[in-house]
Parts: sequence; structure tokens; C-alpha cells
Amino acid sequence: MADNRHSGLPLGMSRLRIDPNRSMEAAQRPVNSPDGFGGSRRDSLPMPGMDEFDPFRVFEVEHRPCMILTAHVMCGRNISNGWMADMLDTPDPYVVLKMKSAPDGRKRTKHIDNDVNPVWDEQFTFLMDSSDHNVLQVILRDANYLQDHTIGFADYNIGGLTMNEEKLVTFQFINNIEVDVMLRVDFDTDPDLRYSLCLSDDEKRFVDVRRRNVIESMNSLLGSDCAPQTLWEVPTIGILGSGGGFRAMVGLAGAMKALYDSNILDCAMYVAGLSGSTWYLSTLYSHSKWPSCSPEIINDELKNRIDSSLLWLLKPQSVYRYVERILQKRRLGQPVSFTDFFGHLVGETLLKDRLEMTLSDQQDKVNEGQAPLPLYTCVHVKKDVSAKVFQEWVEFSPYEIGMPKYGTFMRTEQFGSKFFMGKISRKFEEPPLHFLQGMWGSAFTILFKRLLDDTSSMDPVDIVRSEMANELDLHDEESSDCSDDPASSDDDSTATESGSDRRRSSSGTDSCSGTPTTTSRPKLNRHRRAQLPPRSSRQWSSDASDFEYPGSESEKDPDDTTAPNSPWRRR
Repeated sequence: MADNRHSGLPLGMSRLRIDPNRSMEAAQRPVNSPDGFGGSRRDSLPMPGMDEFDPFRVFEVEHRPCMILTAHVMCGRNISNGWMADMLDTPDPYVVLKMKSAPDGRKRTKHIDNDVNPVWDEQFTFLMDSSDHNVLQVILRDANYLQDHTIGFADYNIGGLTMNEEKLVTFQFINNIEVDVMLRVDFDTDPDLRYSLCLSDDEKRFVDVRRRNVIESMNSLLGSDCAPQTLWEVPTIGILGSGGGFRAMVGLAGAMKALYDSNILDCAMYVAGLSGSTWYLSTLYSHSKWPSCSPEIINDELKNRIDSSLLWLLKPQSVYRYVERILQKRRLGQPVSFTDFFGHLVGETLLKDRLEMTLSDQQDKVNEGQAPLPLYTCVHVKKDVSAKVFQEWVEFSPYEIGMPKYGTFMRTEQFGSKFFMGKISRKFEEPPLHFLQGMWGSAFTILFKRLLDDTSSMDPVDIVRSEMANELDLHDEESSDCSDDPASSDDDSTATESGSDRRRSSSGTDSCSGTPTTTSRPKLNRHRRAQLPPRSSRQWSSDASDFEYPGSESEKDPDDTTAPNSPWRRR
């Protein structure tokens, strides 16, 4: 899914644009307008819903819609394999539609037994990119017990169709064989992805309801003199949990109990976490008694589940069950990885009898504002690019999953499906919660895979040191290969590598020309490797002084972070 049209992971790439009309409209509203914007009347009015005013509406996320081809295979006439073959067996015809430029670009009708003038009356849709050369191939085939026989095929250029108009196309084959297909092309006006920086409608409703519960809780906790007097004054409070596997999970479990007992949790709007913190939050919100019960009940369950040895998870019958479920997922056409296996281990440990729970099931826990909205996070990376170079945050909630960087979100129920330019091309069921737990805490799987690949039983710190040394070696090779100046082989030469702005700019790569020359390794990098911490050190720190911009200060201001590319290098 490296192609941006396939929505990246399955999300789409999009572009932000400020709409001056929207911003002027918001700025020109009267101060004492009845919609509650400022003025002395604000305190006397109920707080408007978030649909009435959203500052992020001044940003418009642009996207290119896909084209939808509707092909209605109607009927065929004079279907024949030749008079001699027809004497032995009357054709059982069916039609195959192919489009190479479309995802899931192969469709077929049912075959009709012993009919030379079949009526299929079946309709299919193809998703297309208007910038591609889209050609529909129609293949007429005869179904047989041993091997199907191709009667003929024909191509049709979709570019010849008029938008929003139906056209009957008669495909002609040898021996006066004809097949009628009704074609229509439209632009998609209802994408399955949401392109916006605003909150979703469901989350806006949650915020409105939760804010009313928060003001009551703050009045009880702080007293009427110190608590907010109106809904406008209610602060948005979020609770954040750190990462760190079971240690982070246990730490957040204690913190949540303390916040619950002190009634501070009732004043929070959001609770978020990553890695081990997401394990606790997802386990807490999947419990049938939450939020009507204290976290102490869930904490007692977790104590019993992680207090004993976890080797039973690797028993042959358990591993067989995991592998069988993973293979079933693979047979359905979905990608699998070690994260699937790790998710089963986490789910069997924490969820037990709730393995079939999904993230969208947690909507019932927050629809009425009973509890803070849980937010889960992870990082999107690429297979062939180091996570140090490319990483993008993805946020998960019971309502939506998306990437704020691109302003692109999907319904939680749609996660795992295949997308094409914002439209679902193949629908899959929502993955279970334990799969997401494995993905949120998959940093462990990276270290585990490194240990499996290591044959010298190195300490994890040694593995990290080795990884850093490999990164420096790779940097040296790329710097040497991408240099066109023969003088770059000197020890004092420098090379640059391109990066990407973390926020809004798309990453780019520089192409190299010329014949690469073998260069000696710069002494500066050997000096950096000599500064790696010793085995006994468990702390890694980075100082801003370790980096410099490749060029004079007149060429580029290092403090300018608005540039689309920030090619920093080590001294």
C-alpha cells in the first residue's frame, strides 16, 4: 500500500487548505449573536454544540475522489464453440470482467448451463483513478468440469464514456457472438474515509454530554466557589499513560484507582496511552462492569493473570490455536505478521474470556459520557525505511481511527478493510481487540525478532549498540554512493541525507547519477562510534549539539523548521 491512492495504511494521503471564506464568516459574526459567541450574553446562554462552532473548519482537507465504473452484464447471443464442439456439448457460458488499474479488478458472472442465448443480469463496480489509462477487458468463457475454455475476449477504453450517463456496449466475438454490457461512470461523492481536522460527529456529541457531567463533578470536588460556573469555563482535561509493557500497565492501574477514589477521574474528558498503558485501558474498557465499578475489581483480575508464569501460553495446543486463527486470516486475503501472534499472547493473558471483543464495542461505555473517552496510539512505519527516518502517529478511539497528520479518519468498524482513494474496495470484519493490543505494544516484537535473529546471545544493550553502528555504516555507504564529486572520497568530505518535515510535508528522496566510487570511511563517524555508551550504561541521550545543518548559515537557518525537508547530519 505504498501508493497514496490506496490510503497508505489503509488511510489516504490528503492535503490541507485554509478556506478564507470560512474563517471570514467566523470572524464577522456579531459578538452578541444568539449563537453564543462571546459578549455579556454568553453566560446567560447554554453552551452551543460543537457543530455550531469548530475552529478547525477553517482548514479544508482536499482529496481526489475516485471514479466508479458500473458494469451491468445483461445477456449474450449466439454463444458457440463451433458446430462440431456444440454437437458434443452445449456451451455453459459466463463472462469475466478485468481491469488492471482497479483494485480487486476481476469480476465474473455465474455460468448458465446449456444456453446459447444466456441472460446473466448481473452488476459489478470497479474503482478507478481518473489519471490512469483504464481499459475494461471482457472475456467470454465456457465452463467445463476439467478446464474452462476461452471463447473470446474484447477490450474497451473507459475514457470514451461520458460521465453520469449510461451507455449500452455490444461486444462482438468470432462467429457473430455478442454480449451486451451497460456501462456507467460516476465520480464518488460519498467517500468511506472522513477528510477533516475536526472531531467526528460522534465525538462531538460525547464532548457535549461529558462536559455536563464534568461540571457537576468539579462542583462536587472543588465546591461552587472554585468550580466552573458555566459550560464555557469547563476545561478539557486529559490523562496520559506512558509506555513500558507490563510495568506501564501496572503503573497506570494504580494511578487510575487513585484518580477514581479521589473523584478526579470524573473530571477528565480523555484518557490516553501507548504500549503498556493501552493494554490496561483496553482491558479496563472491555470489562462488562466498567465504568459502574471501581478499577480495583479489574486490578485484582490483572494481578491474578500476570502474577504466575506465562509459559503456558507457549504450550503446543495453545500455539496450534494461534496459528490456526492466523492462517484463517491469511486465507481471507489479509496480511499477517508476528504482531498477530503477539496479539494472541497478550489477549490470552489479559482478556481471557473477552477475546471476541472489538474496539467499537467500547462505544457503549462512553456514549452517555459515563467515562473519559479512551485514546490509543501507535506509529505507522514502512518495511524498507528505518523508523528513525519515517514514522507517523495513528490514533485509535471507539469511534474513529485515523492520522491527524493527513486529516484522514475512518470508522473503527472499517479498520482492516482495503481502501482505494477513500473508498472501500474490499470489506473485512473489524479485527478483535487483542490484535490491536499486539499492535499498540509491538515494540516488544521488534526486540524479540532481533533476539531470534541474533546467534551470539548478545545483551539487548549490545543489540541496540550494534543497530546504531549499522545505521552509521549505512549512512556512510549512502553518502558515498550519492556523491557526484570525486573529492567526496576524502576523509574530510561531507554528505547530506534528506529528511522530511514531521508535520505537513511529504517525504522525498534525492536521486543519484553517475558511477559510484569506493570511498574511505570518514573519520568523524568513527569518532561518533567510539562515543557509544558502554555495556553497563542503560541510558541513552541525544544532544542538539550532536547535529548540524549541511551548509553555511547563510544558506539555511537551522532554527527554521517550516522547510519541507530538514537534511540534518551528525557531526
